[in-house]
Amino acid sequence: MFDAPLVALSCAVLISSAAAFTDGRFGTIPNSVTLPPVFLAPAIYAAVGGSQALLASLAALALSSVVPYALFRARAMGGGDVKLFAAIGAITGYDPMVGLWIQLVAFIVATFGLFAVQAIQRRLLATLLCAARQTRETICGRQRVLHRRDETGVRLGGFVFAATLLRIASPLLGGVAP
Repeated sequence: MFDAPLVALSCAVLISSAAAFTDGRFGTIPNSVTLPPVFLAPAIYAAVGGSQALLASLAALALSSVVPYALFRARAMGGGDVKLFAAIGAITGYDPMVGLWIQLVAFIVATFGLFAVQAIQRRLLATLLCAARQTRETICGRQRVLHRRDETGVRLGGFVFAATLLRIASPLLGGVAP
């Protein structure tokens, strides 16, 4: 029996695993990983489910891109991460909220993962104090936040992969049951 959410989430796992590999190994998520799903997923939804499925996939793509694109414009996120979230949204277009769920969980997992790494390296307090100082200076208009990629860059590919696995693995969290 054909189960569209299971197929879609399986494709999302494949795409996010490729993105996690390239992001972890090379520090970039190539267009060859992210752009085909952005264009193919809505076309497949249109072929299988008609115009309503096409619109749902496009809506999911757009919703999944808003926050990452705003972060990209603020130089707080790389373009590959934006395209990865767009691809995940387009693939999981059967429910526009799935892409947003994966995005939120990826951000949460990344935050706690980075806190854990900073704590292990005994740099958490210094990092939090630095972030507080930069935030205060930015709000007061005295200094702009640092925009150099090596100081602000976080490789999100692995965290997106983890969030996608969590979504597919847990029926209690809205995943798919076997």
